[in-house]
Amino acid sequence: MATVKFYVVEGKAKIGDFWNVFRMYVRAVKPADAVEHVYSRLGSTYNIKRSHIRIIDVKEVEQAHVKDENLIEYSKIDRIIVYR
Repeated sequence: MATVKFYVVEGKAKIGDFWNVFRMYVRAVKPADAVEHVYSRLGSTYNIKRSHIRIIDVKEVEQAHVKDENLIEYSKIDRIIVYR
């Protein structure tokens, strides 16, 4: 089973007439999955097309360097229970 790692994805996104710089922390198995997650999140939140998103860098980071507290709490979940 593959281990899930923390990645920081840095890039630019065109919102309106301007290119805005962003940095997002995500959990993924491999860097390509992290990039796909960023495309999905920016597209659904800000309605940005993939052609208006430029990924500059993808780096694996330690959990201590992650600044998103919700992401850290989410990583502590070891199982999901579904009640029917």
